[in-house]
Amino acid sequence: MRKTTTVKVMAILCFSLIGSLALFLSARSASASPGYSDIYGIKLTLRYGDRKWEFRYPDIVYSDGFDEGIEGFEKDFRGRIMRERPFSCCYDLADAYGKLRQIAAQIECEPVNAKVKFFPDRKGKFAIKEDKKGRRVDIEKLYSQIKKSLSKGVSAEVEIVPKLIDPEITAKKLKRATAVRSEFSTDFSSSPPERKHNIALSLRQFNGLIVWPGEEVSFNAVVGPRTQERGYKVSKIIVGGEFVKGFGGGVCQSSTTLYNALLLADIKITEQHRHTLAISYVPPSFDAMVNISTADLKFLNDSGNFIFIKAWTEGNRAYVRIYGEKLVYTIKRRSTVLKVYEKPREKVVVDFEGKYRDIYEGERRVIIPSKPKIESMGELLYYKNGRIVKIKPIRRDVYMPLVGKEVVGTAKRPKR
Repeated sequence: MRKTTTVKVMAILCFSLIGSLALFLSARSASASPGYSDIYGIKLTLRYGDRKWEFRYPDIVYSDGFDEGIEGFEKDFRGRIMRERPFSCCYDLADAYGKLRQIAAQIECEPVNAKVKFFPDRKGKFAIKEDKKGRRVDIEKLYSQIKKSLSKGVSAEVEIVPKLIDPEITAKKLKRATAVRSEFSTDFSSSPPERKHNIALSLRQFNGLIVWPGEEVSFNAVVGPRTQERGYKVSKIIVGGEFVKGFGGGVCQSSTTLYNALLLADIKITEQHRHTLAISYVPPSFDAMVNISTADLKFLNDSGNFIFIKAWTEGNRAYVRIYGEKLVYTIKRRSTVLKVYEKPREKVVVDFEGKYRDIYEGERRVIIPSKPKIESMGELLYYKNGRIVKIKPIRRDVYMPLVGKEVVGTAKRPKR
C-alpha cells in the first residue's frame, strides 16, 4: 500500500514537471518571435542633423534572457507554473562604446571664442567676429537610449543630441564692452613745443590698447624708455623737488591723464606715485608720477570684461577715453586740501650771467613763484539717480614746498 502511494506521488510530480517544461518551451517559443530568426531584419539608425549611421547584424547582437529560465513565470506554492510573465528579450549593439566614441569624434568640436578688432581712430571702432559653440556627446546617456530603444525587439532610430558648450568669450560679451565707460582730459596750453611733443608721443602708445579681463598693465612697459633714440625731446621734469631739464618731460601728464580716466572708469589701480611737488593740471591727490626706473602706474582690469583705450591729443589738451561695459553709476572726483603750510620765500639770484636781458638794474622779478607744503586727500564719489551712494577714499598725500626764484636784474637800461 505504501509502495503504491509513493509511485503515485512520483507520477504526479513527473507529470507536473513535464507540463511545466512544455509550458516553458511553448512560452519561450512564443516570446522568441523577434529573436534569432529576426535578427537579420533588425536595424539601428543613429542620426545627427542630416548625417546618419546604420547598424545591422553582426553589429546587432541578440540577448533574450534565457538564463532567467522558468524564473520568467509565476508559480504556485508547489512550484508549478501558473502563467507567463513578460519574457525578457532585447537586442544590443556590439562593441557599443567603441562605435559610439568613433561617432562622437565626428560630431564633437571645441568652442571657438569671438574675436574683436579695435580701431580707435575710425568711426566704426569695433569689428567683432562671432563665436561658435562647442559640442560634446554624452556616450553613457546615448548608450542608455540605444538599449531602451532596442529592448522593444524591433528596429530603432535614435537622435544624437550633443551638449552645447559655450565659449569663454562670446560676441554678446564683447558687444557689451563697447560702451564709453569714462573720458578725461588735461590742459597743456602753457607747455613748450618739446613738452607737447612728449605728451603726444607717450599717449600714442596707449591708443588702441585692448586689456583683457584680469590683465594688469604697466605704463612703463607700454610706453618704454623715454630716450632721444625713441623720439623723446628735452623738457622740464621734477627731480629732487626741483624743475630741471631731461628727456621725456611731460610724460607724467600722460600718465596722470590715464590715471584719472581709469579712476572714473572704476578700474583698480595697483601702483601709483605722487609728484614731489603739487602740479597744476590736476588737483592734489589726483596726479600719477612715473619714471622708468623707480615709479610706475599700474592698473588691473577687474571690470569682468575687456576694456579698450583711446588716447590722443587735440589742440592743447590730452585725452584718454576708456570703452567697456557701461557703469551703473557716475563717478566724480573730490580733492580736499587738509593743511597748507607757510609758503617759503623765493630765493634771490643776481643775474650776473645776463640771462634775463629784460630785467634791468635795480629791478627784481619773481621768475618761479614759491609753493607751500600741503597735505591733501583724494576721494571718489559714486552717484546713482543723482544721489551719492558711496564715497571711496583713494589716497592721502604730502607735497613738499617749492622754493621759488626771484631775479635781480643786471641789464643796462636802453637809452631813450
